[in-house]
Amino acid sequence: MSAAGGGHGSGGPGTPTSRHAASAAAAAAAASASAPPDFDASLALDHFRNLLTRCSTSERAITAVVGHATAHAAYAAELWTIFMTRLRAASSHERQNMFFILDALMRACRRSGEPRFAAVIQADFPEIVELVAPPRVAGGVNLPHLRRLLAKWREHAYVPATLLDAAAKHLEYVEASVESMAATALAAAHGELVEAAQTATAAARAKAAAQHAASATPMSVDGEPAQDDRAVPVPASPPPVKPFDVLLMHNGPLRGNRVLSGFSEEDIARRIEEDRDRHKRAREEIWSRPTTLAPAVAAPSSPPLAAVAAAAHPLPETNGAADPDSRAVRAAEAAWACGDRRPGDAGLSPEFDALWDAWAHPSALGRRDSSPARVAATTTASGAAAAPSAETVEAADAAAVAATEALIRKQVWPRDDARSLWVEHLRCAASGYQRQMDAVMRLYRAQTQRVYAEQMEQMQQQMASAAMAGAATTSGGAGGGPSGGPRPYGRGDGKGPRRMSRRGPRPFRATRR
Repeated sequence: MSAAGGGHGSGGPGTPTSRHAASAAAAAAAASASAPPDFDASLALDHFRNLLTRCSTSERAITAVVGHATAHAAYAAELWTIFMTRLRAASSHERQNMFFILDALMRACRRSGEPRFAAVIQADFPEIVELVAPPRVAGGVNLPHLRRLLAKWREHAYVPATLLDAAAKHLEYVEASVESMAATALAAAHGELVEAAQTATAAARAKAAAQHAASATPMSVDGEPAQDDRAVPVPASPPPVKPFDVLLMHNGPLRGNRVLSGFSEEDIARRIEEDRDRHKRAREEIWSRPTTLAPAVAAPSSPPLAAVAAAAHPLPETNGAADPDSRAVRAAEAAWACGDRRPGDAGLSPEFDALWDAWAHPSALGRRDSSPARVAATTTASGAAAAPSAETVEAADAAAVAATEALIRKQVWPRDDARSLWVEHLRCAASGYQRQMDAVMRLYRAQTQRVYAEQMEQMQQQMASAAMAGAATTSGGAGGGPSGGPRPYGRGDGKGPRRMSRRGPRPFRATRR
């Protein structure tokens, strides 16, 4: 019995003991799932909720929200629940701003390689689009920004193309709905205007008829005034409208129709100002150069530049009789002919591109260089390295320097000063050409040093001139100036300038008798 009882107590899978253990484990799992998060997680979630509540269209506010979300990506599910709750309860204007937050979040996740937010956004993407662009006038106002952002998302493949196609169809439906609503509202407003015009016309004609009858003015055959016809013109039928014309007709037939638009004049003015800020930031992003895509200064994979340049434009000997400008032009043309061209270089001047190639590929001008490009350029057809002579290297160096000076003399930049070089540096930075920037910065530093040296020399000359003038003035003696004449200033008695205190001349005081 004891053995049987013991066996019964241990039990199998279907015994009461095993069932109790399974239920206890399930209860513990449910309790752990429903348990509140730890203190740090609660603080992170509360701070994220406060950031969303206070978020505006400024870049700083959006960056704060995105930075907090990416820093606490471990709580991506909880943060996304808070975001969707706020999105459902927000107005149409706030929903548009929150979609801009999503765009910044997707960019940040793409840079950092964080996949969790992308997964939750793809899961709720259809609902997000429907909330941001509902089939109302408020949703129609959000259409331009939403379409532009979705086009960017399609370009960067943030979400699958099938979701973007469904979103595009939804936006077309919203646009058609808003157009229908706007046309209906304009037709109703036009009917009211026509009725008001007819009423005003009847009243004016009745008043004019009474005045003519009282003054015995001749009437026409049909009994209406012959000369004083005060009919109010009936407005023409409204033209076809676009989805957003309703919001712009504050001085037209829909003035004061806030039921249709849902926006006040203050809301529209605020939206215009926010759109202006967004467009300004978009233009700034166009001019910004991404550091990850900057072209590195590397040896080109094209044929040897020096061989091609020497064959096309041989460098003359530097015997002093040759024209330095002709050598410079030939060297610049050689660098220009052998330079590696890229799409988008057509907007730059050929002289500047020649200078860029001269700095980027010094082997094209035969300058002294130990880079792989230089070694490949000096390799003969048989495979042996041909060492250039000292005269050739010296001539090439002189030609390179003359090329730079000639290009500056030919006014590659508007003026030969540091400011124009700095402007050219900014233009190259906007275009994204790293080697051009390096070349211009070298010239900018050299030009700045030259200008600084000239300024220091001028200051020293001025100080020396002032010191000599002061010495000549004080060495005149009692007889006056250096020429024996009167001093330019002083008391006139040959005793030098009048001595004055720090506080200036002593004031006149009347003495008491």
